Amino acid sequence: MAYEMKPETGSMFENDKAGNSARPDYKGSILVGGKEWRLSGWLKTSAKGTRWLSLKAEEPFQKQEQQPSKPQSKIRDEDVPPADWQNDNPPF
Repeated sequence: MAYEMKPETGSMFENDKAGNSARPDYKGSILVGGKEWRLSGWLKTSAKGTRWLSLKAEEPFQKQEQQPSKPQSKIRDEDVPPADWQNDNPPF
């Protein structure tokens, strides 16, 4: 059976920082008001030595649907004037 998040609960897991100290120490998600939020957490130490966890909640990343690309017009060889063409009168 797959894990199903209960309302108003969440989980955080240790994050692989891959050598980047700016990445969060922990990543996870929380379900609030029927909406799942991404969580990021950084371990901090206060000036007095107290350890605490700084959190950031973000809406989940929504992958935008790609718009179909318009076909690019192709220039045919016969549409391009010869390289030695220096006539001031256009050919049309």
